[in-house]
Amino acid sequence: MIRVNIRFVVLTILAYIFAYIQGGNLPYTIFYALFITLIFSIFTIFILSISIGIDIRMEERVYICGDIAPISILANNRSIIPSPYVVIKNNIISLFNPKFIGELISLKFDETKNLKYNINFKNRGIYDIGSMSVSIRDLFCIFTVNKSIKKNTFVKVYPKIYELEKSILKSADIFKNATSTKSSIEDMYSVKDMRKYRDGDNLKRINWKVSAKLNELFVRNFETVSGQELNIFLDMNKSNYNMDREGILEEKMVDFCSSLVNFAVSRDIKSKLFINCNGFIEYDVENKEDLQNLQELFLTQKSDGDFSFLRFINSHRNKLSSLSGVAIITGKISDALTNSLMNMQDVGYKIIVFYTNKTSEDIKNSEFLNKIGVECINICELIRCIEERENAAEA
Repeated sequence: MIRVNIRFVVLTILAYIFAYIQGGNLPYTIFYALFITLIFSIFTIFILSISIGIDIRMEERVYICGDIAPISILANNRSIIPSPYVVIKNNIISLFNPKFIGELISLKFDETKNLKYNINFKNRGIYDIGSMSVSIRDLFCIFTVNKSIKKNTFVKVYPKIYELEKSILKSADIFKNATSTKSSIEDMYSVKDMRKYRDGDNLKRINWKVSAKLNELFVRNFETVSGQELNIFLDMNKSNYNMDREGILEEKMVDFCSSLVNFAVSRDIKSKLFINCNGFIEYDVENKEDLQNLQELFLTQKSDGDFSFLRFINSHRNKLSSLSGVAIITGKISDALTNSLMNMQDVGYKIIVFYTNKTSEDIKNSEFLNKIGVECINICELIRCIEERENAAEA
């Protein structure tokens, strides 16, 4: 697209009209000076528009959230005509650095400039780094050529996986009854204790002698219970962006979800994800390949759900065994969610809650749930502890 300085063109036309009517050397000299300048600008802007090239280079094409990636933009002028005004804009640099509105440079004949930047990938996704726009002007700023450049240089940014430890998670209850995917055979001699019968328990595990003596059903609590799994509920409702327009907290939730699944996979525990997004997603993870596929899913899946997280959990409760460990990953702990989790705990679910917000309501409800045995952990604080531990180890 070409933009023309209308004022200069009008001035040239008026100079011609004035010279034609008035006559004389001076009016015609002024007109020819303006006209020659116009012709020279047309010639130079045509040459520059086809001679100035823009290229982009990156060391890698795959990153994780939080990475700082170097990027180089190469601008070169292959003509013998200098270009005094070249503005280069890159959509992705502007996305992650709002202060970047473009780079203004000048290029001498046969000159190449290497513009270096660093991009802090705060959000996961697939980004077209090679999408740029260039504005070129001639020496007299009469013509401006705007060009769009598409290099198809795509970069993938995956959720970050943190190395979780039991000592950091504190609670191992949600894993106590989870199944090792390598074993489907119960060890009848690995009985640790007895507990009261719960809905969904296998009737073969009932200890009839103890039950008859206490006049209440009791079952053997095995170290390994076949057929069970870790259930993870991830809230990807649109409301996640209400207090965080940049989506940083949403990224922490997804990062932690990937980390928790990785934690389970490393211990041969099957995970079942229930994702509250547009369309609802149920996803089973048993191995590293499933985890990688989950990472691919998270590349483009944003918080776009409009269904209540509480209703989402309740609508999937019939798919859970009462022996299952349940991990809740959410932005906030509302009063309604607190009451529902309290009821689930009474039924016998082993529940742990991971949340990001720290409002007075979240603090109050997390303290209450902790008192009744539902552990609540703030994701931001947990990640900060992990990063401090990693930094200390590197030092």
